Amino acid sequence: MRFFLKLKAWHLFAAFIIPGVVGSWSVFDVQAPEEFESSFRNVMLVNIFFGVVFVGWVYSIGISANRRLSSELKLSELPLKLGLGYALVYMFIFTMFVSGIGSPSSSGTFALIMPFHLLAMFGMFFGLWYSAKQLVTLREGKEVSFTDFSGPFFLIWFFPIGVWFVQPMVNELLGEAHET
Repeated sequence: MRFFLKLKAWHLFAAFIIPGVVGSWSVFDVQAPEEFESSFRNVMLVNIFFGVVFVGWVYSIGISANRRLSSELKLSELPLKLGLGYALVYMFIFTMFVSGIGSPSSSGTFALIMPFHLLAMFGMFFGLWYSAKQLVTLREGKEVSFTDFSGPFFLIWFFPIGVWFVQPMVNELLGEAHET
């Protein structure tokens, strides 16, 4: 967990972007239909790697910020763990399903998957909300409203740009100098 808190913004940006770029090269180099399935699975593996890094980053921010707050400002960690945990498990299952490793697809599959997909999206957005709120609460030292932490919320959501603004704040508030 502390690993993500110590990274510089460019390290985290590289962890988000480079695997996606490298993984996409295999898709554009496909010559035969048999090669497409293999390259598609490579892209799915890159997506899983990205998801683990992103969820790990958001989780690290939320848990670490929450644990450094006074008891009256702390939130329960269980909803964050459940939301991000569900989103991560769903991502693995969905990736296997889409890549053809899991069940075969059918016309009714969309209706079956949609509630689970929406629940995973809710879990991710809750994780973004929780982490941004607790990070800004730690910085301000008092209860904050959504307008106070909406900037970090949207910056975490749009991470390739936001990492350049959020990670320096994470390094300052939660990084090496503040380890307990």
